[in-house]
Amino acid sequence: MSKSTVDRWLRLLDIPTRSRAVVVAARNRASAHLDVTPSLLAHVREWHNSGRTQIELASSLGISRKVVQRLYAVAGVVGDPSRRSPEHDVSLRRERWRADIERWYAAGETTSEIGARLGISQGAAWDAVSALGLGRRTRNEAAAKRRGLLNLTSELRQVLEGELLGDGCLRLGRSGLSAYFVYGTTRSSYCRWLAARLNALGLEHTGPVKEWCRPGHNTQSRFATRRFPELADEYRRWYRPKKRVPGDLELTPISAFHWYVGDGSMKQNYSPYIVIAAMCFPTDDVDRLVGQLRDQGIDARRPTHPHGPPVNMRKDAALAFLDWIGPPPPEVAEDYAYKWRRR
Repeated sequence: MSKSTVDRWLRLLDIPTRSRAVVVAARNRASAHLDVTPSLLAHVREWHNSGRTQIELASSLGISRKVVQRLYAVAGVVGDPSRRSPEHDVSLRRERWRADIERWYAAGETTSEIGARLGISQGAAWDAVSALGLGRRTRNEAAAKRRGLLNLTSELRQVLEGELLGDGCLRLGRSGLSAYFVYGTTRSSYCRWLAARLNALGLEHTGPVKEWCRPGHNTQSRFATRRFPELADEYRRWYRPKKRVPGDLELTPISAFHWYVGDGSMKQNYSPYIVIAAMCFPTDDVDRLVGQLRDQGIDARRPTHPHGPPVNMRKDAALAFLDWIGPPPPEVAEDYAYKWRRR
């Protein structure tokens, strides 16, 4: 993670950043009150013999490196400023990672994705890839090499279709060769569950599920998947140029479940009824979705609405719809219990 990324996260969390001068002054104060005891000198010798560095010792004691160098002199230790332990030697780490890097590179992953797997920055991953004699690829070039690696099974397609009917979206790469799926919500439990389900179905996400909170706002959760050419095909199926319901889409319990979680709500007005927001789609698209629900024996309706056509289901239809899509998984049942309340 780069310094600028750390600074951005600190600002989002309202944690004040410190200048280098403030940090150095704090270290100097700690150094001034440092009690040089025989046990401390023994610790310095042990630290040196273990192969760890002066910088690491300075960080652990909260003092400057110059003070560590003076401690080395008092302890009778000849310190080599360039000495690196095997754990921190860059060339040794690259050799240890060689098999993994070559495997991920052959699978078409980019330096940013390799860096995320290894817990290092994209620049460090690029240095490692170059040192191993592998050429750098752009995201879209890597994605083009991955064509055929994503198996769009029937279940995976249904999950994606349900999320695209709701809050999910596909984003196309600049060259148009690949696309990736992005999902964000205030329900962190569902975001993590969805990311794990897509991973299990073969659509991996890049990096961890991210969470952040701005002052006065709810916590947001978000993840993005790896880029695949197959998702570019799905992008062209859904966006013309705005998002439209594909003509060949057929609602299933799986896709309807994900659609309801994203855009549906259970209202309580004498008796429960369901409203699914569909304002982003044209009326004829919503009519096709309503028709497919009716084919399942669910009396769905499309009333007029000033901001677009929603999908309504009164009491009997709402209960039939909940029976059709099934209950929520245990991982998110508590957060979405209100959407399955039957009375």
